Amino acid sequence: MSLLLVVVSFAIAGLISGMTLAGVRSAARRKALTHGALVMWASHSEGRFGTTVAEFTGDAPS
Repeated sequence: MSLLLVVVSFAIAGLISGMTLAGVRSAARRKALTHGALVMWASHSEGRFGTTVAEFTGDAPS
């Protein structure tokens, strides 16, 4: 009976570890995709954004 409990405990621990590792890999993949998109945007716009702070604060001339 105790051997069965040990085997089940190891199986559950392995399942939890596998799920955690999958989550870490998924987060790393999302981070890499985001980085790639930002690099592409910066190369197309020469690192500049099309608006200014004044446009957000209402100080921009009409």
